[in-house]
Amino acid sequence: MAYESLRNKVAIVTGAAGGIGRETAHRLAAEGAKVLCVDIDDKGALATVDEITAAGGTADAQGADVSSAEDVEQAVTQAVTRFGGLDVMVNIAGVEHFAPITEMLEADFDRVLRINLKGTWLGTKYAALAMAERGGSIVNMSSLAGLVGFPGLTAYCASKAGVVMLTKTAAVELRPAGIRVNAICPAFIDTPMQRRAMSVFDQLLGADGASLPMIERMQGRMGQPSDVTGTIAFLASDDAALTTGTTFVIDGGTSACLS
Repeated sequence: MAYESLRNKVAIVTGAAGGIGRETAHRLAAEGAKVLCVDIDDKGALATVDEITAAGGTADAQGADVSSAEDVEQAVTQAVTRFGGLDVMVNIAGVEHFAPITEMLEADFDRVLRINLKGTWLGTKYAALAMAERGGSIVNMSSLAGLVGFPGLTAYCASKAGVVMLTKTAAVELRPAGIRVNAICPAFIDTPMQRRAMSVFDQLLGADGASLPMIERMQGRMGQPSDVTGTIAFLASDDAALTTGTTFVIDGGTSACLS
């Protein structure tokens, strides 16, 4: 256990059915936090809870569409009712869609912005309301794609860039209430969504498996969810008491190569 201050804290993790969200729920529970695992895939969220409780942690699950204000408000209410408050909100749930600008459908663009950006705003809003009296930490999932452009990812890049500025604005606005808000920007992390993205990159590069060597050249190696969860745990903890409005880039130096 690295962050003793997380013991008995109450945390919500969205996107907890898989990928970085699942591993974040595990990490916070291992640190002693009580975790509400939220995902539109309610069975997946329950599976994460089962894994956490089998390991001796405390967790519950809530099915929710993060783009629905009603669902997000209910999830926050569930955490407060079940565990007695809310100290940490980690907004991870997200989607991506590949299409050239001239071919992207309006419905697909809207869906990406609705889930990635609006969903993060809703999570921040309702978490802030629940944290108003005792403060807390909000961690928002952006991406390297929120800092640099990637062909075919117009909506995703725009949504993740929006998360960065939402985070900065919320940090300034919520600071008087003792609520810290930070963003993380991972690059290439081995998750189901990343593997789907790599298959598209392979097509763009004209060869199966071509994207992995490219990633390894830029990043050093393929990242793992555990490369991200440590930063999230730090930002959630009291060790980051003076850290707010900041964007943490987790990319093995990729952005340095691209700048």
